[in-house]
Amino acid sequence: MIYVAIPTYDGKLSHPTVGGLLEAQHHLTKHGMGMAVDIIPHDAFIGRARNLAVKRFLASDATDLVFIDADEGFTLQDFALLCKQDVDISSGVYCYKKDDPGFPVVYEQPIIRVGPRVRLISCPGGFMRIRRKVFTRIMEAEPDNQYYDNDHKMIYNFFRFGPSGSLWVGEDVGFCRLARKHGFQIWGVEMNGLTHTGEKTWNHVWKPIGNEAKNEEAA
Repeated sequence: MIYVAIPTYDGKLSHPTVGGLLEAQHHLTKHGMGMAVDIIPHDAFIGRARNLAVKRFLASDATDLVFIDADEGFTLQDFALLCKQDVDISSGVYCYKKDDPGFPVVYEQPIIRVGPRVRLISCPGGFMRIRRKVFTRIMEAEPDNQYYDNDHKMIYNFFRFGPSGSLWVGEDVGFCRLARKHGFQIWGVEMNGLTHTGEKTWNHVWKPIGNEAKNEEAA
């Protein structure tokens, strides 16, 4: 079973997100596959919401966790391509909410490409699939990396954010660093249907090995 977690600030999902989600759920049900959907509302801190989603995922019998942010649009083809990758961590790379094309990725050097995916140092977490063993291995290696949440007791801190050297890094970069530290590779998957919705919907398509290919950490 696939466990889909959708962190939200106000409990609202964009129209492209809902459309993609319904299409994916219909497809999986049609083919006899299970999909649980967990919408996490009213949390201003996305890292905390992601950590809570992992806690709920690990308490289920699902094999894979897929994060879909509430402002991410996707097609059934995007979702299927994400799930079919035979890797532990795969991510659809979507654009910034800007008119000029730009993508929050940092490539490994030398660049390694396998079919539609490219190995990365870090990538966005808003359309990301993670296998269960990623979380269990990290928890076994660093059992004290937890914090006490008033509502949900002890929660493991997979999605760390905050200052790192001279940079402030987001929770998705923090997770990528933690996963790579424990031997997991991060793969970005080339897709055509991802969108990012804010005051409008942006749909720039990531073509790997473009101008953003540089070997430095992304904030």
